[in-house]
Amino acid sequence: MAYFGGEPGSLDPMMASEPHPQLNAAGMDCDEDMERTKQSRWQIRSGALSVLEQVYAVEPFPGLETRRELSRKLNVSVRQVQVWFQNKRQRERKISRAKGLLSTPGLPDTPATTAAAADRGRERMTTASA
Repeated sequence: MAYFGGEPGSLDPMMASEPHPQLNAAGMDCDEDMERTKQSRWQIRSGALSVLEQVYAVEPFPGLETRRELSRKLNVSVRQVQVWFQNKRQRERKISRAKGLLSTPGLPDTPATTAAAADRGRERMTTASA
């Protein structure tokens, strides 16, 4: 059987007699899209926020068990807790950079920060030897 033969029962998608499914902008079947529902954004209440902040103060990189415990306590997914901690760490780094600090106290340096510090160290060595 030829792929582009056009005979009935061929594998040529352009010659198929069945109608093509309706596709959405993402290229997914609309019927399939309707079955999935997007979860609404997590509106963090002040009580949940204070719990997350307290844990962050002690442990900015919580392990899986801590994230699971928080997710049960706050009635959200483990992934939502993980993303909150990622975003919080990034906000901390952004604030530190705005203040002119090269690293954020309590957080490991990013590769870019480490490279910048190495460059400054090389500059000091060349100016000191001159």
